[in-house]
Amino acid sequence: MLSWPALFALEKDKGYRIRDRLPDSGDSGSVIWDWLRQPTSQVEVAELQGCEVLLAGMHVSEVKDKWKWTQNASGIYSTHSFKESFKELSLNLETSACIISVKGCRWVLAKCNIFIWRSGLDHIPTKCALIKRNIPVESNLCVFCNE
Repeated sequence: MLSWPALFALEKDKGYRIRDRLPDSGDSGSVIWDWLRQPTSQVEVAELQGCEVLLAGMHVSEVKDKWKWTQNASGIYSTHSFKESFKELSLNLETSACIISVKGCRWVLAKCNIFIWRSGLDHIPTKCALIKRNIPVESNLCVFCNE
């Protein structure tokens, strides 16, 4: 809707899905439109052409989408694999620059982006970090395992 507001206004069913408009994977054909009327204005035609360029050659398949964690061989995400990857990255960090870039990543919550950024700069107030900065803490032992 944001990319093509004039086309969205012409659409009969505002709740359609892309797979409803693309031909089956075995078919070769154009997009199946369902307009209130045909696009006629210069803006509508320009939006339609831009949309068709993006959709050209796309096919729908029944395969489910899946995520793959590329930081380990199994492709399965774990907290341990994240920590190991982060340790490797932090060895390459200079004190003034963070190698992990989360700027512009809108699917990650802002508070997560800030946490990752602060952890890359070693500014998370863990016991170890507080002790390093000579801030007094009750004990330097882990609260969970007392090590």
